[in-house]
Amino acid sequence: MGSDPREISVKYLAAVGQKRFEEVAQYLHPELRFEMPGKTIEGAKGYISALQRLGPILLRNEIEKVFVDGEDVCLIYQFVTDTKVGAVPSMEWLKIEGGLIKTVRLLFHSQPWPAVLDELARRTAQVA
Repeated sequence: MGSDPREISVKYLAAVGQKRFEEVAQYLHPELRFEMPGKTIEGAKGYISALQRLGPILLRNEIEKVFVDGEDVCLIYQFVTDTKVGAVPSMEWLKIEGGLIKTVRLLFHSQPWPAVLDELARRTAQVA
């Protein structure tokens, strides 16, 4: 794997969108810090677990724009679900250290998110 922050970031987001979680782990620093409004996750393993829980509703991520400033990368994308909500506009600010993602700061359009979570809970309950 290379050390180009843009390449690392784009490959990471593609792997998330394709639910290739073992590959996602290759891009993450073990001491990763994930932040979003109201939630923080410490450690790559916990973050991957959170991503896996979204798997039942995630179709893909569609990148719209990538901004790079040294080891800081901003990804603007659509988090595409197969729920009635469809795509959720999202943005991740990543900090790359030593060729690995050390921090992820997620912002997203929160208005449709409760409907996405309701559908995820319904599907998860059906499986259990």
